[in-house]
Amino acid sequence: MNIRHLLWMLLLCWAETLGATMCRVDDPYTVPISSQGFTSHVYPDSGADTLVPGLTSAIVPEVDIVAADSAVCLGDSMTLTAIITNAEEVSIIQPLPVAVGDILCTDSSIVKPIDFSGSGKTAEGIVFYLDSTGAHGWVAGLQDVIAEWCSEADTFDVPGLPNIETLTLACMDMDGYANTQALRSAGDTNMFPAAWAVDFENGWYVPALGQISLLFAYLPVINASLQVVGGSIFDMNDLWFYWSSTEYSATGVWNLVYGGQLRVDYKYAVEQVRAVKNF
Repeated sequence: MNIRHLLWMLLLCWAETLGATMCRVDDPYTVPISSQGFTSHVYPDSGADTLVPGLTSAIVPEVDIVAADSAVCLGDSMTLTAIITNAEEVSIIQPLPVAVGDILCTDSSIVKPIDFSGSGKTAEGIVFYLDSTGAHGWVAGLQDVIAEWCSEADTFDVPGLPNIETLTLACMDMDGYANTQALRSAGDTNMFPAAWAVDFENGWYVPALGQISLLFAYLPVINASLQVVGGSIFDMNDLWFYWSSTEYSATGVWNLVYGGQLRVDYKYAVEQVRAVKNF
């Protein structure tokens, strides 16, 4: 009987480069047995030189690897173990589970844009920042709201918010949640319309300047995902002004202007707000 099955093997790699504390290995992944053989890729993560690994392979059950397609009867299994030589310790870093542009859904799951249309899920936000865990960060909302930052026509210095008068320091402000909380504690919806226009009770807030700057850095990716879920994109051909929650002074607030400019505007101006949320 002529039986030729394409065998998929689990390649289990274990490795670390000399002089590197961590390296990332394609692990696990599958490759077909064929005359083409296989390749394992190692990526140093701590400044080490590129490593060309030497591989020692073993197949269970023992079968010689020959320069031809292998035939295996249905139901049989084979395991290929690849060991990188000249390694001192073993460190495996799995691929990050979440990426910028992924979609946060209302059931708290994260879906890739390519998988969203068939998922049956409802989108809530688009990932634009990940922390060191690779599983948590910030998402941007799907729509804008338009509001004044403060309804006071003259001056009002918000208690609990520092006045940040240099752009460098303003871009270091990453705590929009605390800023929005301070605004809502200082006055009602008539006093601070923008802070009350976001769904704060469900975790949404006006982003700090540092947060909205990061959002702008990934606009092409964010816009692509917003189109997938039917959200409102950031139109690069339009004029827009987005509030941050970073206070400049008693009269001014930092904002993001079309084209990526960061500037200060009067608090009583009416501008857009794109709420963000931690996940």
